[in-house]
Amino acid sequence: LQLAAGEEGNMYADEVACLRAQLSTEIESKQAALEEEAEISLAAQALRDELLGEFREAEDALGQEVSVVADRDASQSMMEEEMSSCAAESALACSELLSRVESAELGRTEEADLARDVASE
Repeated sequence: LQLAAGEEGNMYADEVACLRAQLSTEIESKQAALEEEAEISLAAQALRDELLGEFREAEDALGQEVSVVADRDASQSMMEEEMSSCAAESALACSELLSRVESAELGRTEEADLARDVASE
């Protein structure tokens, strides 16, 4: 009876040892998976931070470029307004000069007519 009980006890001890070994293997496997997950998470976080930094740099560069283009457009608009103003001033000056020339020609014509009238009298 003791021999049978001893054998049964050994069977349970073997089964417990086997279960402990399986549990230990499972725990190690889960720990390895968790460590791998943590490494992946850290790598993903580092990549996210790097991409976010690159995005912000690109966003800043684009903002500067937009600012330069806006300044250039404003400068071009001012030049166009100035050219338009100069053209209007030039047209006015030309008109005044033409008016003077016409007035002078009219005056000469009148003088010539008067001189002819005086000569014919």
